[in-house]
Amino acid sequence: MITIIRLKLLSCVFGLLLVLCLNSTKGFSKEQVVHMITFEYSPVSIVENDNKISGIGPEILRAMVAYMGVSLEERSAPTKRAILMLEKEPLVLPVLTRTPSREDKYHWIGMISEDENCFIVLKDNPPINSLDDAKKLNRVGVNAGGRTFKYLGDRGFTNLDPTGNNKFNVRKLFTGRIDAWFSSKLVAHFTMKSIGFNPDMTRCLTKTQKIKYYIVASKKISPDLLKRLKNAFAALQNNGKIDEIRLKYM
Repeated sequence: MITIIRLKLLSCVFGLLLVLCLNSTKGFSKEQVVHMITFEYSPVSIVENDNKISGIGPEILRAMVAYMGVSLEERSAPTKRAILMLEKEPLVLPVLTRTPSREDKYHWIGMISEDENCFIVLKDNPPINSLDDAKKLNRVGVNAGGRTFKYLGDRGFTNLDPTGNNKFNVRKLFTGRIDAWFSSKLVAHFTMKSIGFNPDMTRCLTKTQKIKYYIVASKKISPDLLKRLKNAFAALQNNGKIDEIRLKYM
């Protein structure tokens, strides 16, 4: 009889411990994959013709994922579509400029680079000394759906010629299909060199504002995954890995 009672007690204790263990795991993320979406914005995010992805942001995110010990699923899309996907799906985007209008839409993981916007023109073309000068041009190239497009659109520009890939903007500028290209200094310089055009043949005029690029996450991701992403970014920042990656593209 005593043995039976002991067995029942042990069974109850085991059952109680099992329930406690199961409850203690609730709230811990089971996610073992980080889903990345990105777009062409060299050198912060580089998407080549064969869909090979590189650049400052994607490399930093890969290092973060390796630190976290999970897998990374990579996809690319045109700028506007990628940003729309970020609002609807649990994704991480490794390149987005931080603006007041975007502040509450996403989780801001960490800043990866700083830059400034200006009008890129060929040296032989007339100078652009103000936004009013730029409004008088026939065509101004911008990144479709990006911050540069919104910045000029909000200021009454009606001569914008948007495209989904900055490499197209470079070719349009050098072939005279646009009069100026409104872009960031870092992006313009790197993109021109990457496809064989000489940045020294251009000027960066009417600098408008400083910009900061961030790795961001959708509001759809779990709180636990968000915390792990932020912890990974902080760890890589502290050990110098982020600076090491950034310098490769400067």
